[in-house]
Amino acid sequence: MSDEDFRWRAFFQRSTDPLFVLNRQCYLLFVNAAWEKLTGIGTAAARRLYCHRPQPARPNQSWKAILAHVLTPPPEVLEGTPGRHRRLVPGREGRPPGWWDVDFLPLLDEQGFRGVLGRIVPLSVPLAPSAPPLPEPVVALRQRHLDRLGGVFLASRLPIVRRLAEQVRLASRVRVPVLLVGAPGTGKETLARLIHSRGPDREGAFAALDCTRLPASAVAALLLGESGAAARAPLEGVYLGEPQRLPRELQARLCERLAAPGDVEDAARPPRLFAGFAADPAEEGKQGRLLDEFYHFLATFRIDLPSLAQRRDDLPHLVDRFLQRLSGDGGRPLHALTADAWEVVFAYGWPGNLRELYAVLQSARQHGQGEVIDATDLPAYVRQAVRLAATPAGGPCASSGPSRGAGPPERPLPYDHLIEQLERRLIEMSLRRARGNRSRAAELLSISRPRLLRRMQELGITVPES
Repeated sequence: MSDEDFRWRAFFQRSTDPLFVLNRQCYLLFVNAAWEKLTGIGTAAARRLYCHRPQPARPNQSWKAILAHVLTPPPEVLEGTPGRHRRLVPGREGRPPGWWDVDFLPLLDEQGFRGVLGRIVPLSVPLAPSAPPLPEPVVALRQRHLDRLGGVFLASRLPIVRRLAEQVRLASRVRVPVLLVGAPGTGKETLARLIHSRGPDREGAFAALDCTRLPASAVAALLLGESGAAARAPLEGVYLGEPQRLPRELQARLCERLAAPGDVEDAARPPRLFAGFAADPAEEGKQGRLLDEFYHFLATFRIDLPSLAQRRDDLPHLVDRFLQRLSGDGGRPLHALTADAWEVVFAYGWPGNLRELYAVLQSARQHGQGEVIDATDLPAYVRQAVRLAATPAGGPCASSGPSRGAGPPERPLPYDHLIEQLERRLIEMSLRRARGNRSRAAELLSISRPRLLRRMQELGITVPES
């Protein structure tokens, strides 16, 4: 037994809780006797188990592969923030599946992050017999989708978006209702999904309901258990779009049901509620459409989403992310916009916000021919709106264009966007050459590994699958 093993064992030998220690590379460094008893794996066999598997393992995979996922610290823990996360443990050796709450405590010193101390709390939470674990392809698809969402919403240098990222981080650490206010197309439902995916209920199901289109009876059936819908589809998170459209009687019933306290181990506890409003919900209350009690219940945690007009400096970043998403969906790949196309994109007002921007790029992909989008590929209504906005009052018609003596119009040069594109391609190329080994990739780029990891997170780059 090494001196290091002796120190850890002496410190934890009297603990009845299953404890484990990960080093900074997320390798299992130490486990105590209670951990060995719970998992059935001794210290020698568990030593050097690599606990960095964000996606759940299939039930038919090895017990070590399952443990590698259960003991994987979330990203915020690796950044120094402690947290508790619930993990689903598939059944093994005739045992039914169950849940473990895993406490992660970052170990820090003057040199920074050194590792993670973890504690396992097995729970006796029954699983719904009709709700088996999601298939691995579905889980992988959902994870890729959420990774892209985080890159679109939160990767920005603008103060208004940094504040939004901090609010998302705080909302992900608590289980309280979240009120989302933003113009149509700003991504309220998407942000609710992102918070849910990073919160304590991330393993649970999530549903989005549009109260302007669904009948009130369908909402009541799902959230109040009428017609047995709730028993068949247990939920951990629900997004209600424009809930002021619901009858006030149903708002009162929802407030009573969803505000009821539920124990953390209670399988029948109410789901966490996210509510989206296009306008200030306080005004809806004044108009008598939103029940005061329901509003005060929802307003526990409020997030205001910026419009695309407020994020105009983010247009190069957002366009680049949307092009990556469109290229990843198959078909003709897209890499960039021409200078003429950028001129139109920057001049347009984008009243439909992020949703409209994505739809415009999707339309341009369908109408264009090459791998670069030109101004003529953009929808006609966008180009027409830009021409009308550029025409002086009482001046010549929009189709006449600028005078010949005025010289060519100034065109935006998205410097930061171009630099980020180059950096992203260099990092992705180094990761491919290193076969996903981030330490080797950092050596190829002649930078430190922490710097590489930081830039990968800021640019939303994940390690390519081998």
